[in-house]
Amino acid sequence: SWKISFTDHATFKDPSLDDGTWKTIEIPSSWTVIEPHTGTAWMRKTFEIRPDFSRMNRALAFTAFDTDETYLNGMLIGASGVIDDPDSHAYGTPRIYSIPAELLREGSNVLAVRVRSNLARSGIAQDEVVVGDLHSIEHARAIAEVRQISFGFLYLTAGLYFLLFYLRMPAIRAHLFFAAF
Repeated sequence: SWKISFTDHATFKDPSLDDGTWKTIEIPSSWTVIEPHTGTAWMRKTFEIRPDFSRMNRALAFTAFDTDETYLNGMLIGASGVIDDPDSHAYGTPRIYSIPAELLREGSNVLAVRVRSNLARSGIAQDEVVVGDLHSIEHARAIAEVRQISFGFLYLTAGLYFLLFYLRMPAIRAHLFFAAF
């Protein structure tokens, strides 16, 4: 569970802030399940780091709709788009933000994400939020992209094959409409 506030204040990145009165949201999900809101919202998550957790070469990965600023323990670790510019967009862009080793501390850590969106599907509505090895995260994202591209290529190839099949067969050319699907 994450905490969410539909107000915008610079102090919300502070790890010592008391967010006990904020609403709760499950991630991934659009914030519209809680409130139909457009504009800026803050989402916060407190998580624990075990003493044996390696802090070297760590990254944070998630997908936000639309622009974001992401803070770990009060320090900016990444941003996509310009959050204060309504013409700036980073819709659906997967984020991979490198985490400096000194920012992750043993025990309690606070992740604060400021998101601006004017869309119906807003917030962290897709994919899990992951803190892990930078290379493993990049590798997993690359494999997912290759799968999507491969499926798209296969779909396009099959569609072109059937389109040519219908064009070459005069008796069934009347069914060309179905070939488009």
